[in-house]
Amino acid sequence: MTVSTLLEILTKISVSMICNRKFVLTLSTAFIVLFTSFFNASMAEIKKGGLEYHEDRFDFSALDTKELTYEGNIYFNQALAAQQKTVKKEAFEKALSRYYLVTKANPKDVYAITQIARIHDLKKEDKYAKQYYFRAFNIEPKSPHVNYHFGEFYFKRDKLEKAVIHYIIAYQNGYEKNYNLNCRLAIAYDKLGDLKKAKQYYQIALSINPQQSAIKSRLEKINNLNYENSEYYQGAK
Repeated sequence: MTVSTLLEILTKISVSMICNRKFVLTLSTAFIVLFTSFFNASMAEIKKGGLEYHEDRFDFSALDTKELTYEGNIYFNQALAAQQKTVKKEAFEKALSRYYLVTKANPKDVYAITQIARIHDLKKEDKYAKQYYFRAFNIEPKSPHVNYHFGEFYFKRDKLEKAVIHYIIAYQNGYEKNYNLNCRLAIAYDKLGDLKKAKQYYQIALSINPQQSAIKSRLEKINNLNYENSEYYQGAK
């Protein structure tokens, strides 16, 4: 509703109604409220339009995405290595700004989107992390990089079934010799009670890194459990 419309409505009110003092006060109050709302809404639209206008004028395609990604990775690694919270926070923010600009230049840059998700993940901002993980996943559903880190997101939150789904996709698309992924799958299946699959991935992880005594110890314990004759596996046959 515009100001001119409000004024037009007022002029059409009969003189007899305006003579009612109580009605006049009520009407005046309503007019002030409506006018204020209209003014604030108009200003908001002006500001919004101005922001969109200036953003549209910038040619993001002219950005050097390789350089921005390189800088983003440097700041990301600095944040991971930082001990002080203030230093870590500042490095993450610098990394975010670089990756964000990459996504403005190329909205389908899965790597940059995933890195943004990882930063939100590490900052425990679950809502935004999931939002960006799903965005990357919807662009490249079979990306091993996306799925491995999406799996990590769920694994750290003890949502093992969902973690395994993404880990398996990563595994089947190039990460089958990734030591950390095999360990994650082994641990996830171990906790879920599927010791047969847990043993399988523990063995693969051990073949990649034979020096891991913790894995050897866990394999020995699994073998001593005689798990294949348990109700879990007998019922599956």
